[in-house]
Amino acid sequence: MLEGEKAHAQKFDELIEKKKTRATALMPLWHLSGFTLGVVSALGGRNSLMACTEAVEEVIDKHYSDQISELENSGKEPEILETIKKFHADELEHEEIAKNEISENTPFLNAFKKLLK
Repeated sequence: MLEGEKAHAQKFDELIEKKKTRATALMPLWHLSGFTLGVVSALGGRNSLMACTEAVEEVIDKHYSDQISELENSGKEPEILETIKKFHADELEHEEIAKNEISENTPFLNAFKKLLK
């Protein structure tokens, strides 16, 4: 999963440069938050880490679905649309992997996932 996420980040960086735009000024905060969430989840063990992955991927699924709909309706940016569709499929696969890796879905894990979303 990590290598896939690195490839996604690299592609988005390329698109940002190609389109002569810039990432949000909040990106450093986003990176720090993501790192912190990963560390805290990992401290809770494998089930906690996979529950975090599942919750994050569910949020990303909705975000990508919304972006795909908007781009399809606009008819603009076909390259970005195809990129997002591919990455969306990758994220759905990550979500499925996380669900399958959770050995016991406890009330704590369910509450943790809801909190993360």
